[in-house]
Amino acid sequence: MKWKYIPGYNKRYKIYKDGRIWSRRSKRFLKEQTDHYGYRYYILCIDSKLKNKTTHRWLWESFVGAVPKGKQINHIDGNKLNNSLDNLELSTPKENIQHAWRMGLCRRSLGSKTNNSKLLECDIAKIFRLHKRGLSQCKIAKKFSVTQSNISRILNKQTWRHA
Repeated sequence: MKWKYIPGYNKRYKIYKDGRIWSRRSKRFLKEQTDHYGYRYYILCIDSKLKNKTTHRWLWESFVGAVPKGKQINHIDGNKLNNSLDNLELSTPKENIQHAWRMGLCRRSLGSKTNNSKLLECDIAKIFRLHKRGLSQCKIAKKFSVTQSNISRILNKQTWRHA
């Protein structure tokens, strides 16, 4: 079947295998929106309540059924915008992340671009200069509010090699 009624919406909305949603009430395809992660979604209304879900989730739940607990819907080709039913599969969160790395969708953050970094790239050059002038690792660590072991790893080029 090319389309199915979206469950729980009293045959108000049809969803097609390519992810488009038809509204019986307005007699038109609804406008898809895009969230800040790049996923497309629709907002549907029933009993004056709005419900938004990603397009791939509306599609999966309409054609396949509920997503089991502990599973996610993965885009096989890695393209979040390709919400064709043929491009979707169930996976665990771990499998989904591994797939994203294999597809080149994830990039490793380095240095100050990591969420928990206390240092900036310009601080690394200062650390090397201070150490060269004879300042101890403990004093350098105190100056930058990090541990002595962090300074040791920087000076031994175990971390911050890119800086």
